[in-house]
This record gives sequence, C-alpha cells and structure tokens, in this order.
Amino acid sequence: MTAIFSYAPDISIAKLKGVSLILIFFFSLNNLKTPRSIRFVAVALLFSCMVNVFWVPIERLIGRGIEIREIKTENPLDMKKGDVLVSIDGQPINTPKDIIRKLEQNGEIKILTQRFDSFWYQRVIKTALLKGNSDLQKLGISSWKRSRNWRSSGFYGHYATYAEVMQLIASLAFGLFIASFNSKLRQSETPQLSKKKNSPDDKGKGFSALVKSIYLYCSRPWFLLFVTTMMALALLLTVTRAPQAAFIVSCVFIALLGGSRKVLKVFGIAIIPLIIAGLYGLHQSRNVGFLDTNDGSIVWRKVVYKEGFNLWSENIRNLTLGVGMDSAKRYKQEWKLFADGKLPPGHFHSTPLQLVVERGFPALIFWLIILGIYIRIGFVVLKTTALSNWLDHGIVLGCMGGTLGFFISGLVHYNLGDSEVAMVFFLLMAFVVRIQSVNSPEISKG
Repeated sequence: MTAIFSYAPDISIAKLKGVSLILIFFFSLNNLKTPRSIRFVAVALLFSCMVNVFWVPIERLIGRGIEIREIKTENPLDMKKGDVLVSIDGQPINTPKDIIRKLEQNGEIKILTQRFDSFWYQRVIKTALLKGNSDLQKLGISSWKRSRNWRSSGFYGHYATYAEVMQLIASLAFGLFIASFNSKLRQSETPQLSKKKNSPDDKGKGFSALVKSIYLYCSRPWFLLFVTTMMALALLLTVTRAPQAAFIVSCVFIALLGGSRKVLKVFGIAIIPLIIAGLYGLHQSRNVGFLDTNDGSIVWRKVVYKEGFNLWSENIRNLTLGVGMDSAKRYKQEWKLFADGKLPPGHFHSTPLQLVVERGFPALIFWLIILGIYIRIGFVVLKTTALSNWLDHGIVLGCMGGTLGFFISGLVHYNLGDSEVAMVFFLLMAFVVRIQSVNSPEISKG
C-alpha cells in the first residue's frame, strides 16, 4: 500500500524486491522440516562464515596500498603523513613503482586515497612528477610502508554490512557455546550422532561420517569458544561501533538466559581488554572516540534524524502511509534533505525511523508486532523443560541474542534495509520458529 501511494510509486514498487527477502523465512521454514536439518544448516552457517573470518587477519598481515610515513612539502600528490594510496584506476597499489609505471603508460591516473575513515579520488598527471633518479624522489615520498589500518569487510562490499552479519552469526556461535558449556543441557545429541543407520531419526538421511565428525567438534565448548573468539576479532576489525556494542549486549543476554553465571563473570573480565582494543582501533582507524560529538557520522545522524522526523510528521498522509520507499532519491532537493544537499545523500540510518518515514506509523507497529511474536516464541522454547537437546537450545539462545543485538544496532543503522543482513536475520528467525513447531507437542504440555 505504501508503495502504491508513494510520492514516487515507480521507485517504491521497484524497491519491493528488497522487501520480498522476508520470503526467505517462509522458504526456510518449509524446507527445514526436521531437527537435524535445522542443526545442519546452523552448523553450516558457522563453518561457511569461518572462511571469511580466517581471511580477515590474514589480509591484515599481508597489508594493502602504500601508507605514507614521510613526504616532502612539494609533491605531485595531495598527501600528508598517515594517508594511504589504495588503488590506481581500480587496480591495487603494491609499491611506488606501480604509480610511476602507470603514469608513464597513461600520462594521467586516478588514485583512491584514504585518510582515516575518508576516501577520495585524486588525479595525478605525468608532468607533475618531481625530478629525481628514483621512484620515491619523483613522488616526493621519503618513506612508506604497507598499510594495515582499515575497516575490514571480509568478502562483503562494505564494513557495516559485514559487521551486522557478523554480529548475528557470532551471537549464534556464542549461544551454542553457552548451551554446550552447561552440562545439564547436553543430554541427547552426542549419543544420537553415533546411532546406527536403523535409527528412526536417521532413516533416509544418510549423513556422512564427515558431517557427523563436524557435529562432534561443535559439541565441544572449546571449539565453539574458538569460533566465537575469531568472529569477535573479525567484528572488532570492522571498527563499527553499533554492532560491536550490540554483540556485547547480546553475549550478556545469552549468558543470563543460559543460566551460566560463571561464564558471565569470565566474560565480564574478558570484555575489558576487548573494549580497550575496540576504543584504540576506533581512534587509530577513524580518529574519533566512541561518543565523539565531533565525529562526522554522529553529526550526520543528528541532522538526518531531525529531518526524517519532520518529514514524517509534516501531514497526516506521511504519518499513516509514509513518503514511500526511496522516494527521497527523487525529492531530496524539494524536501531539503541532507542539510539541503550539503551532506552526502543516503538513508536515515535507523531502522525504526526509516520504516516510519517511508512506510508510515502502522507499518512500524506491524514490524514491531512481528518481532514481538518471534521473541515470544523464542522465550517459550527456552523456558520449556521438554527441549532437552543442547544444540537446539543453543541455536535458540544465539538467535534470541542476535535479535536483541540486531534491534539495538538498528536504532542507529538501517540494518533491515541491507539485503545480506536481512537474509541472515530471516534465516535465523526460521530456525527458532521451526524448532518450536517440531517440539510443539512437548512445549504445549510444558
């Protein structure tokens, strides 16, 4: 309805393909029909994620681009100490010789340059080179090194997307760790894995020995703790504050729900160096504090939050039906959005605000009801004593913690509008609802 009655219906109707990602929930729900299939996909999600998690520190060790350590006042580059030359015409830069070679070939090049959290392109022409015998002398660079200071994005195109996805999957891993650590919950799965083929749960399933051994590894707390730690490291290297804070809250929430006070105490001690490392990385990579009022991203958010609220409350039409998805792309000048064009155009950087501005107040209420029903189902599953399988319990724990983190981070990020994040969230939602349905007779008795 909001797409049809949008200020720009053609744009909003085309945007419905993003909204249709919620069908992943129904697709997963209809295909994950047994407890074993849910566990398999959950474990597969963890293992597939570990590929990019291992790549993140390796990529950091390799380094990228040219970080300027010392540069002369007169130079053909718009550079200062600490800046990084990332790529030339889309191709990675490995040494200063790459710049000279490209200039000699083309006469003019476009260099992607990084300064803390900002990126821009600068054009360099061959005639601007300084006189000298070496490549460094021609560029005016006294010394350089490989850069190891950037916001990791894994195999994703953006660090924020990667951080949001990592928060969800890391929460799942931590939920499984808490469940496996609690010996009271480890009653049924490990013995079942060694069942013979004539077991009722194994009829027609034919899981290989490799898959079974993976399950056995996942039943060990130390392995799940290792997975969670590596994911937390990858999340830390994204230097994205909201998902990092959301993950901490998620872990505390999971530990409390899992009844593991001992783990919670250890986590409370371990989180102190993690927070210190996060704040240090934030300063090194972005040159800002955690709640720095001078931070450009915080200033940007203050502006768009006010603009979004004013636009939504402008008239009864906007209040009820919103302005339409992405209609701001066409009318941003007319509505004087983004500081009347002084700030980079984008979205409103908040899931609740984005929903209410683009789709109206009823749509926001509808979304909150969906979340409320989902959370209620999760708590029903967790509270019942009939759910004795620790893997299922761990999956639900992780999904509930990830949902809390998703909601908290969504207050300052439009994470629901990020397709990769939405896909993972709806998949995890299907895990919980299907676990509830396959255990419904026991749960209803409880």
